[in-house]
Amino acid sequence: GAPRLPGLTALHLTGCGEVTGEGLEALADAPALATLNLAGCAGLRDDGVRALSGITALTSLNLAGCDRVRDDGARSLSALPALRALNLAGCSKLTDGGVRALSGIASLTSLNLAAACERVTDEG
Repeated sequence: GAPRLPGLTALHLTGCGEVTGEGLEALADAPALATLNLAGCAGLRDDGVRALSGITALTSLNLAGCDRVRDDGARSLSALPALRALNLAGCSKLTDGGVRALSGIASLTSLNLAAACERVTDEG
């Protein structure tokens, strides 16, 4: 059927600690969503990030402080063809493997890994 949220272009859920992958699956019905702020959504895990991989219009994604996001979640972001700005500050579970996967996002012009680098080395 037709998308339920066809005009939604920006969504800010900063600090909504109960947001999970199941809830984010509903965003598949927002084909125009370009800006998504999930900073501080402490309950967000890799499955939630994977749920975002179908939002092809997404240009800006903020996952700062989502410290349960790991390399698998980062890998799924490579499916976002329009992503230009990605904030992973404080995502302390990321390793070199997750950071390397981000290199496949050709459109990416801004990447924030501040305070996320405990497990990231020069290899990432």
